[in-house]
Amino acid sequence: MSGAITAVASVAVSAYSAYSSKQAAGDQKDAAQKAREQAKQRTAAAEKQATAMEQQAVQAERAATQRSKASEERANRARQRSANASGSSSGARQMAKAGTGSTMLTGPQGVEQDKLNLGKKSLLGE
Repeated sequence: MSGAITAVASVAVSAYSAYSSKQAAGDQKDAAQKAREQAKQRTAAAEKQATAMEQQAVQAERAATQRSKASEERANRARQRSANASGSSSGARQMAKAGTGSTMLTGPQGVEQDKLNLGKKSLLGE
C-alpha cells in the first residue's frame, strides 16, 4: 500500500503543481495586461501633454507676433513725419533769387531765359 499512497501523493503533487503553474501563468497574464494598460495610459497622457505644449507654443508665438506688431505701430506713430513747408519754401526762394526756378517739370536746371521771352520786349508781351 505504500506504493499506492506514494502514487496518490505523486498524483496530488503533480495536480497541485499543474494547478499552481496554471495559476502563476494566469497571474503573469494579468500582470502583463495591467502593464499594457498602464503603458497605454502613460502614452495617452504623454500625447495629451505634447498637444498642450504645442498649443502653448502656438499661443506664445501669436502673442509675440502681436506684441511685435504693436511695438512697430507705436514706433511708426512716434516717427511720423510732416512736410517741412518752411524748408522747401526757403529753398525755392533762394533758387528764385538766383534767377531760374525749378519745378518737378523743369528739373534743377530750370527754364532757359530765351524761352521765357515770347518775342516781344514789353511787359505785356506786345
